[in-house]
Amino acid sequence: MATALLEKPELRVEPAPEWEEPGVARTPVLLVVRPSSSGMLRHVQGLINYLPEHHFAPTLTGPDFIRDRIGLFADSRAVRILREQARNFPIVHCHGVRAGWICAWALRNHQSWVWTVHHLLLHKSALVRAVWRWIARYPRVITAVSDSVQAGLVRGGISPERIEVVPGGIDLALFEQLPNR
Repeated sequence: MATALLEKPELRVEPAPEWEEPGVARTPVLLVVRPSSSGMLRHVQGLINYLPEHHFAPTLTGPDFIRDRIGLFADSRAVRILREQARNFPIVHCHGVRAGWICAWALRNHQSWVWTVHHLLLHKSALVRAVWRWIARYPRVITAVSDSVQAGLVRGGISPERIEVVPGGIDLALFEQLPNR
């Protein structure tokens, strides 16, 4: 069963009930996000709902301690909190640039963390591109939500061999089934 360390109201932190199986061992996964109202939240909600099907137990963290902007004191606090939380998780999955930034500082020595990039790296300053490349040095796996995001990362100097494209999906259960005509 998934639990929330820091709950964000827009996200349901419990897995879908159909995945609950007594006695089934699940690998704990810590999902790290920053405050967001974008498609990233829908993506993370999908992971919370469907990772249990594949024997993972997702836990959500991040909204209260990862701020939208870089700040020395707030970020060092976030690094400390995340490093402490991650000790109990064999896999950590960070979503977005801000969470990736905090994860890179906190988890440089953690063997199994994943960074999912949800936004294009286009027309950013040389400093921003350098930060993205620095973040990309540390995760075991980098995933991009589309070919376009991957292409932006590659143009920004991140090796294409480091990036796996994992496209988002559509939950068809949310749509009404229309009869064939």
